[in-house]
Amino acid sequence: MFRLVTLLLTVAAVAGPALAQSPPVSLASSIIAIGRGDVIGLGKGETAPLGGGSVQVTVQETPAEIRIQLPADILFDFDKAVLRASARQALEQAAEVVRKHAGASVRIEGHTDSKGREPYNLKLSLKRSEAVRGYLVQAIGPDLKRADVIGFAAKRPVAPNTKPDGSDDPDGRQLNRRVEVILTK
Repeated sequence: MFRLVTLLLTVAAVAGPALAQSPPVSLASSIIAIGRGDVIGLGKGETAPLGGGSVQVTVQETPAEIRIQLPADILFDFDKAVLRASARQALEQAAEVVRKHAGASVRIEGHTDSKGREPYNLKLSLKRSEAVRGYLVQAIGPDLKRADVIGFAAKRPVAPNTKPDGSDDPDGRQLNRRVEVILTK
């Protein structure tokens, strides 16, 4: 049994109007919207934007681990592994979860969609996970230098990269581009 919590973060300046018009996807059984220090409880399956557009950062907790999923589209520019300055809010929310579980071991996994060659995507996904670790080391402290970083490229998708008819699925690919911070209890 697990608890899934969705953190809604405002990123209108980063995501642009196209994302702001897209409805958020929610698999959550309980959702909270987190702003600067406030927590708002919502009903099952509801979402609430914190201003313009919103992007969901999910935190899934099982008895064995806590998995923080950060969409790569809010962290990085296309085909880049340098963190955007505007990704700070999402990264700070992830850092807060890591701080609350200081004794847990940390693993940071980078994932891409299936576009591009696998060797290139493996390097990109690894560099992105290293960039997130670098941020967390600065935000939390040097103990996180020991966090494992792994690049999986497109090997562990959370959504199909193509539709059943074989055509491209941009929404699925967007969900697959992510960095996950896993805390083992």
